[in-house]
Amino acid sequence: MNPIYVSPKEIKKDREEFCTEELRNCSPLVALKFQEGILFLTKNTSAAQNKIFEVYDKIALGVVGYAISAENVKNWLVQNLTLHGFKHGKDSVRAKNAVTQLAELIGGNFLDQSRLLIIELVLGEVDDEKVSSIYRISFDGIVTSSNFAVIPKHENTSAILEHLTANFKELLNFKEAFALALNSLRIGSESDLRPEIIEAAVLDTSIKKEDCKFRRLSLKEIEEHFNSVF
Repeated sequence: MNPIYVSPKEIKKDREEFCTEELRNCSPLVALKFQEGILFLTKNTSAAQNKIFEVYDKIALGVVGYAISAENVKNWLVQNLTLHGFKHGKDSVRAKNAVTQLAELIGGNFLDQSRLLIIELVLGEVDDEKVSSIYRISFDGIVTSSNFAVIPKHENTSAILEHLTANFKELLNFKEAFALALNSLRIGSESDLRPEIIEAAVLDTSIKKEDCKFRRLSLKEIEEHFNSVF
């Protein structure tokens, strides 16, 4: 019996469809710039598992998808950034370089069916000049950069992206950014959002600590901002 030939194009299409379908039920995560930095916000019903992390000084990661894949990639990123900073100095560690490495890792795994990573990422960075950068990395390693990002990307999250595109403006204050992120998720697929199931964090240049600009929002803060929106 002769083996059935499947073209590389068909294999890629099958993997894209598989990853999209597997990510379809993930709660979306939004990241957007505001005046002092970057806000990350998502629905998270798990008290034991975060989706937003500090990975280095002034760099944060948002991730959705398979928990094991997310944890492995997060740990890999932290180790690589820490090692680079130890060898070359903290000032040499930049998100742009990390994004290149992540894209190669995730893209390479996408082409290897036995090591497929079912995740999508947002990497954010602030610097001493109060310049913010947001990078979105899809399950196939494709990178985009913008003032905001939504993961995962599929037809169920298109309304979130449309709302952000229509309403984002530069130099939003934090309250405006929180309201925009929250409304975007509610307009999209997360109409049942409540403060106790929201995970939110910021990279904030106004934080006085020289190295650490990452901060998680407490439930009290989330409740206050949530109630000011609704």
